[in-house]
Amino acid sequence: TDQLFRIDQDAVESNNVSHENIGILTKLKKFVYQYDTITPPLPLPDYGIGRDGFVAPKEWKILEAKE
Repeated sequence: TDQLFRIDQDAVESNNVSHENIGILTKLKKFVYQYDTITPPLPLPDYGIGRDGFVAPKEWKILEAKE
């Protein structure tokens, strides 16, 4: 579903105001449509393909996730 937030008043995005701002939502959807319809020249593999057995190059710095 489409969501729209007033970040200046709702930094944690808890109040979806899309139903109160249909005009703004429509403009934004028209703007991003051109980017949503971009297709890559070659098909993308499914997420996870090539993941098994992957070893990061030694020059990559691997960081532990912070909790």
